[in-house]
Amino acid sequence: MKYEIALTGSGWLDIYLEENGREFFITAAYATDVLGDITSNLLSMIRMYITPPNSHPNPLRPPDYYLPSTDFPILNEPGSYKWSYAIRENDNLIITIQEYKDYEPGKYIDEVNEAFVATLSLWEFVRMHTIQLEQILKQYGITGFRKNWIEHEFPLSFYLLLKKVSDFSPQQLLQMGSLDNVRYPLLSHEVEKLFELCTARDNKS
Repeated sequence: MKYEIALTGSGWLDIYLEENGREFFITAAYATDVLGDITSNLLSMIRMYITPPNSHPNPLRPPDYYLPSTDFPILNEPGSYKWSYAIRENDNLIITIQEYKDYEPGKYIDEVNEAFVATLSLWEFVRMHTIQLEQILKQYGITGFRKNWIEHEFPLSFYLLLKKVSDFSPQQLLQMGSLDNVRYPLLSHEVEKLFELCTARDNKS
């Protein structure tokens, strides 16, 4: 899968995805915390995946009821998208994005076209998304991002945790059983690099 994120103007952001020759474009407005939502929900998926499963599942529910899944809206004023994550087999992450004509709190209105669906390793997408966050941080810095995105801060704490997650193998994370164990201090060279990224000059006019 190909995956790119770019700020395109004051309060606007584009996401490009491509899977097996099919392209999908998202144009998002600052009304929702797009970067924060994509990242925090991805971390929630990891948290659920590495946590030991329910030892007393309800036998009346299907087996996949207990597998990680989540979704959240991305607004495009007035249109919207529903971004869904799901893990259904091994560590395969299913990303589904459906476009709608409108959105009200808790309700998507009138589907538009066919949904975009991509399946890839959860850990592969962690690396891909971390790279996109780092590129945005490098280009704009903390202040420059807020100036261009207007409404929401760069999701720095989520970025740092996701970057730490990418330092571990899936086996190590599963042995930990909790993301709380991933929160170890930054090394000196990591602090130095982070400072450089966060103070990057704003390249946008």
